[in-house]
Amino acid sequence: MISYSSILKYRETYPNDYCAYGEPSDNVLISNNADISVVSPPDETDEVFMDRLSRSKESGENLFYKEWEKHKYEKGMIY
Repeated sequence: MISYSSILKYRETYPNDYCAYGEPSDNVLISNNADISVVSPPDETDEVFMDRLSRSKESGENLFYKEWEKHKYEKGMIY
């Protein structure tokens, strides 16, 4: 499970993105203003999350949007 402190570090790095737990699960949902949303893999750990955040900083590209599965919103659902 990804800790709340890791979510806060993501928010510091990408303050314009939404990053939070996607209730009712422990998965983390990340979204930007371009209507792109991705969801964490069920087995994501803090270590893997922080490694991806570090690699994103180094590359200058948000790798979460490339490496995580796109989240598909279902029509008619209230989120």
